[in-house]
Amino acid sequence: MTAPVSNTEAVRAQVLPLALQCLPYREIARRLQLSPGVVSTTIYRLRKAGQLPPAPPQVQQGSIGQRLLEEIKAAGGTGLSRRVVIDRAGAQAQAVRRALRHLLKYGLIRREPDGLLLAADAERLPAEPETLGERRAADGPLANVVSYALTLVQAGSPNRATLFLMRAAERIDGGREPRAPEAVNLLALADLIRFGEGRTYSGKIERIAIEGSDA
Repeated sequence: MTAPVSNTEAVRAQVLPLALQCLPYREIARRLQLSPGVVSTTIYRLRKAGQLPPAPPQVQQGSIGQRLLEEIKAAGGTGLSRRVVIDRAGAQAQAVRRALRHLLKYGLIRREPDGLLLAADAERLPAEPETLGERRAADGPLANVVSYALTLVQAGSPNRATLFLMRAAERIDGGREPRAPEAVNLLALADLIRFGEGRTYSGKIERIAIEGSDA
């Protein structure tokens, strides 16, 4: 039988050492024969009094925030632009922006000086300047852009290829909404390369990109 609802100093003294072990509320309640509600209230007051650290930030399972966090984590050190994240989210832009603000506020992601979003614990890849060859390839036909990116992959520079494609997509887009089909296809290719599938699907991606250029 659980103890009656109370929040005395004795209860705080019992709950504190178990809470510092990060035990679940129900486990603390079971050990101390308290109701989960008493444990929850006690821990809240201990945090408010500064005797426990603040609650760790959480993202609700299945929420837009969780999907965004996973997407940004998957990008690793290459990061993602805010615009790309909004495009891929599959939700209203306003809801995505709100979720991004939450992730930034609680330190789950960070924004780099150039605007790219990275997971809080991700190491930023060195920002390499665009080469003359990349600039010329990005200004050429879409098939040349794809071919140049795959050449970089085959040369052992997948991160460079990903960055090149992201820059090429932004150049094609020119800030338009909705995104140009060609830019969307280049970002899809960047995703495949990021996940190590650039070689496997190279033929398929070339067809998609060329079809996109005719749209």
